[in-house]
Order: sequence, then C-alpha cells, then structure tokens
Amino acid sequence: MRGNNHKIGLTINSLCKITQTALLADLSYFNYTEHNKWDLYNILQLIHTLIPKDEMELLDLLNK
Repeated sequence: MRGNNHKIGLTINSLCKITQTALLADLSYFNYTEHNKWDLYNILQLIHTLIPKDEMELLDLLNK
C-alpha cells in the first residue's frame, strides 16, 4: 500500500507545481496564458479529491 500512497503523493506534488506555474504565468503574462481560472479551480479540486479522507481528518484535527 505504501507504493500507492507514494504515487498519490507524487501526483499531488506534480499537480501543485503545475498550478503554481500556471498562477505565475498568469501574473507575468496575463494576456498570453492558455488556461483560464476554471482550469486552475479544477486542478485544485482534483488535488482535494486525491487526498485520502483519513489524511483530511488528521489535517482538520491538527488545525484545531
């Protein structure tokens, strides 16, 4: 099972980097980007769904 968690972690990390790059491109070249705000929203939603429920509950407890 650790292998699958590692793959999910790498996937989430890659999606975060893609989102960061897209946001930076928006700030630097706002007239020339090939994505829109819905693309970024959808990536963030995907990241959220990839985080296991147990992990989200743990994060919620840590934030209290």
